[in-house]
Amino acid sequence: MIWYSFDGGLTTYAITNNIIFNQTAWSELSGGNVTITFYARDLAGNEASESVTVTKSVPSGLDPGVIITIVIVSIVGGVAVIAGVYVFMKKRGIIR
Repeated sequence: MIWYSFDGGLTTYAITNNIIFNQTAWSELSGGNVTITFYARDLAGNEASESVTVTKSVPSGLDPGVIITIVIVSIVGGVAVIAGVYVFMKKRGIIR
């Protein structure tokens, strides 16, 4: 049996045929140095562990969904301002 931990063994994740790393647990880690400890137990019950430290880099920048929302709100806001100016000028008789 083999498993690993990102927090020194407090929370462990099994390595199976279909899953190597728990993506949710990895995503929740902040950027910087991350120590991953791997554990193994053989059929006789002998256990061993080995640790490796990797650097996790977290991309900076805005989420594309946030950028799209900002663009849409800006367009709607701009149209509202132009419409308001048009109505104001129409009432003043500046535009016929």
